[in-house]
Amino acid sequence: MNTVQLVGLDFGTTTSSAVVAGAELLQNSVTGRMELGHVQERFRSPLIFTPWRDERIDVEAIEGAVAIWLQAGGVERGELFGGGALL
Repeated sequence: MNTVQLVGLDFGTTTSSAVVAGAELLQNSVTGRMELGHVQERFRSPLIFTPWRDERIDVEAIEGAVAIWLQAGGVERGELFGGGALL
């Protein structure tokens, strides 16, 4: 069994949030393709107001929020297998 770490990020014009999850990396016995199974949410952040600076998203503030969210989810950046983002 190979466990992987995932993150989902959502940055909107008003709010931002994240979900950190763990999953098993499995091989489908029929197709032979790799797939994720037994996905378990580890952390769901509260919504925060998206930080802005000079009419642009404040990247430094977002990086700080992401670091806090990953820590709360018990995962280091280098341990991430994959994820997705909505902007």
